[in-house]
Amino acid sequence: TWYHLAIVRNGGTITLYINGEADHSISQSGSMNSGGTGLVVGRLYTGSNANYYNGHMDEIRVLNGSARWEGNFIPPLNPDIP
Repeated sequence: TWYHLAIVRNGGTITLYINGEADHSISQSGSMNSGGTGLVVGRLYTGSNANYYNGHMDEIRVLNGSARWEGNFIPPLNPDIP
């Protein structure tokens, strides 16, 4: 099954969107990378390399600046549609 996931930080709030619908939000203040490890996508960082995501990812974007989405949105219908 294909899912469109977006994790958006807007001010002090981080929101997870699944298929365009807000699913969960948390508050976050300060730096997102206080551990100095850099950005890691597809792995749970625990100090071990044994926690990799087992699946496919397509068109991963990392934006710095304005939040792309600030509320629910309509995602592409399938991974072949940009």
